[in-house]
Amino acid sequence: MKSIFCFILMLGVSFLSAQTLEDQTSMTFNANNYEMLNLHNYKGEVTITAHNQSTIEVKAVRKLSAKSSAKLEKAKQEVFLDSTVIDGALIVFVNAPDRKLEINEDGQASYNSNEWSNWNKSNIKKYDTKYEFILEVKMPASMDLYASNHHSMLDVRGINGKLTAKSHHKGVYVKTGSTDVTVKSHHGDVTVDHTSENVVIGNYKSHHGDIKTSFPDLSARVEMTSHHGSLYTDFDYDYTSTPVKNSGNGKKTKYKSKGGASIQIGSGKAELYYKTHHGDSIISRTNS
Repeated sequence: MKSIFCFILMLGVSFLSAQTLEDQTSMTFNANNYEMLNLHNYKGEVTITAHNQSTIEVKAVRKLSAKSSAKLEKAKQEVFLDSTVIDGALIVFVNAPDRKLEINEDGQASYNSNEWSNWNKSNIKKYDTKYEFILEVKMPASMDLYASNHHSMLDVRGINGKLTAKSHHKGVYVKTGSTDVTVKSHHGDVTVDHTSENVVIGNYKSHHGDIKTSFPDLSARVEMTSHHGSLYTDFDYDYTSTPVKNSGNGKKTKYKSKGGASIQIGSGKAELYYKTHHGDSIISRTNS
């Protein structure tokens, strides 16, 4: 009985020793000063919507969890939402000791960690403070956007400029009238609802997830490559791949050819590219 009581007491002490913090902050920028918004979160849901203002507004909820009050106080100073400007692009990102934002030659940014390039974790002291940022962003609809997230959902609505949205270990949802769209996910579904048929170029990619796209109307050349996946559409089409079989409802036709498919919907020259690994690609008519 004494040993059981001691164990329960130890659990209680461990629980009480955990220190947490949740606070809020906001940033406002004049959108006229920037060519695009480049937003990078690491953990925490991100919601981006369009508004009729000439500002970029970022509201953040920061959540920290540390093993002691001293570590929490330190994290309050070294883990925060930050911003910078590179080649006319406003970059908003999470600043933390265990994450380094790197900019490639194309001006795109991504997080890097010493742990990712050192698989045996030798000579690495792990940062043991947990953090999360829940972001709500409002920006002009016509502005270009590059947004990425990790471990949490990315939701983008109403942005009609050139748009790139990516998430790792979670899904991406996009509702857009953009003519140039790139949406990718790793271990999550990609869902894109196009509000206009005026798409010029679309790139959709998912690893261990489905790609679901919808259009009010469509006239485009469609290329799909997949490992363990198929392409489905309920639009009328001409095909360059041999149809294998019809799906059960009689409306959507399945194509497979050497791990890929190529079809022409309408006579337009728009180009749509679908790439999946263990996932299907679906092209549907809005509200069909």
